[in-house]
Amino acid sequence: DTEIRAFWNESGNFTPGGQRRNIWNEDIGSPSAETSEKGLSLSTFNGKFFLRVNRFDTRIEDDAVGGVRNPFSYISSTINNMVQANLAGLNPALYGYTVANGTSPYSNFEQVARAIYDAIPKRLRIGNQYNFNPRLTGSGAGLQWVPETITGLISTSDTRSTGMEYEAIVNPLPGWRVSVSFAENEAVKADVAREDLAFANEWVANVRAKDGGALINGQRTPIQSATLGTFLAQYDGEHVTFIRTSAAQSGVSTAEIRKWRANVVTRYEFQRGIVRGLSIGGALRWQDKVGIGYPNISATPNTQYVPDIAHP
Repeated sequence: DTEIRAFWNESGNFTPGGQRRNIWNEDIGSPSAETSEKGLSLSTFNGKFFLRVNRFDTRIEDDAVGGVRNPFSYISSTINNMVQANLAGLNPALYGYTVANGTSPYSNFEQVARAIYDAIPKRLRIGNQYNFNPRLTGSGAGLQWVPETITGLISTSDTRSTGMEYEAIVNPLPGWRVSVSFAENEAVKADVAREDLAFANEWVANVRAKDGGALINGQRTPIQSATLGTFLAQYDGEHVTFIRTSAAQSGVSTAEIRKWRANVVTRYEFQRGIVRGLSIGGALRWQDKVGIGYPNISATPNTQYVPDIAHP
């Protein structure tokens, strides 16, 4: 007696959460997932043998991803450094804020601070109506920087998980049952930290184009030294590099997911005598290796260490 069945299942779900916003201070909805399952099952030999094969495809959108550096926080700190240089009465021309011919379009660091602020991408929603309003107030000796943070800021990624599941159940003797299962699973991320990298790249491009390139070689902390290095170099080495590393995980299999799993379970129930109804059994499980992280390698001119995603 043989029975063959085919099945197909579509499902969706979402995870409700609190307020979530991206680096542009735009609201992000709750992460959602859709799963499709298709397969066949076979039952034969009067139920003594059962086989099931299933293929699944799960897509998760806007899932939170950790470890991504905030590309706005450094900008905020840099503007504050320029405000402090302005209060100290320093001359921007002496700290690299010049164009190709050696002259500076800035007569004071207030103008530098405002230029850096103006380079912030226009897409970023700033204002009291957006519950995020970092700003420069006053002028001259009364110039101040009022920093603020984006409420509920997160970085996101999409994930697609696909795989196959195989299960066989055999009942060779009355009371004896053997189950063998295998599963293959691969999860690939997409669009990891996409918005964060877009924000950082746009701000850098704006800074380079601002005032004939007068900001490009500007020192990062004028009140401390004129030789610590430029703020653009520090931004790239200590922030953008790590955002690029996160973004580079797009299209790469997730190392934290075990690709293969296998299980064998057996159980026997005694059919006669005083032990009738008593059962014994055992199980074996094997799992593929799993990545727990990435080794750090030195990959930047200023010896900043970044994760080596090619070798989890």
